Amino acid sequence: MNASSEFIRGYTEIIILSILYKKDDYIYNISNTINKIGDGYITITNPSLLIILKKMCEEGKVSSFNVLNEKNVNRKFYKITSFGKEFYKKNINNYLKSLEKLKLLLTMGEKYDKEN
Repeated sequence: MNASSEFIRGYTEIIILSILYKKDDYIYNISNTINKIGDGYITITNPSLLIILKKMCEEGKVSSFNVLNEKNVNRKFYKITSFGKEFYKKNINNYLKSLEKLKLLLTMGEKYDKEN
């Protein structure tokens, strides 16, 4: 199957908040986490992720800070804010419920085939 960021459209922000809820991280690791767990079905590119993170910073859901690594290279890390945590806690159940309903809608054709 072709990997696609289309599969997570609408869920990208909550996925990022979920990842950052655990620990502060930088774009490369966030992208790798999504792509690894997505197992080829769900992917996101670093440029797409950067656009989303910039928007989330502007909305106050995440903040960024620079860390100098062992090679003296500045790396931008992202951190979930208290507003981002509030948003996540308030909305995660709705996102999960919508996934359940989406699965029901997507399998309607399968049920139709079995009935006919």
